[in-house]
Amino acid sequence: MIFHKLHGLGNDFMLVDGRDGVAVPTVESIKKWADRRTGVGFDQLIYLHQSGGQLHYRFFNADATEAEQCGNGQRALALYLFRSGWNSWPVSVHGLGGEVTLNCENEDEIEATLQGKVKVENKGDGVAVDVGNPHWVKKHADLNQVDWAKLSKQAASYFPEGVNIELMTQLSDAAMRIRINERGVGETQACGSGACAAAWAGHVLYGMTERIEVEMPGGALTIVCDVNRDRISLIGPARHVYQGDIKS
Repeated sequence: MIFHKLHGLGNDFMLVDGRDGVAVPTVESIKKWADRRTGVGFDQLIYLHQSGGQLHYRFFNADATEAEQCGNGQRALALYLFRSGWNSWPVSVHGLGGEVTLNCENEDEIEATLQGKVKVENKGDGVAVDVGNPHWVKKHADLNQVDWAKLSKQAASYFPEGVNIELMTQLSDAAMRIRINERGVGETQACGSGACAAAWAGHVLYGMTERIEVEMPGGALTIVCDVNRDRISLIGPARHVYQGDIKS
């Protein structure tokens, strides 16, 4: 089975193209391939398929649980299509997290626009933000000092089915820095949907601008919050690392 390894700011993916007739990988296969010592190693697996002429996405975490959405994964998917010769841009893809519009000019300027009603509510000392998948955004004074075990236990009391956690420090009206802990994965270098959730909270609740630079350990994304049309765009780079062949 042919697969592709990609990443967006260090948030890494294994992509399987189901349009070639490859079935959805099993739970056992996903867990085996996710192992960074004995497998391919990745934060999420992307499964691309097509039905009735429409492209569809599925995202699976390293523990084989299915995620509704993944912003960096969407940009990695756009880069894969771009490198494969896709020439009809922008293109819509559909999945659990709703419709997403992708546009790719080059590997440094890839845009994914998430469309749909964003839900925001106070939850404990943080903010629950749903951008197609659930996030818990909390202001945090010192991102060098983070107790993920304590925070994960606290989050579990509010989100028994799991949640992505974003800790944010506001740098200016148009910039913030975050660290991310993704459910089913752990801390990651970057998270596109997490950057969207943090930026949306920053814009709607903390008076930040519509266009926000979100810095993460793996690099920065530009997030554009269009509250009037209920959509968020994330813009940034992605990279294709290699193509491989593995037994399913």
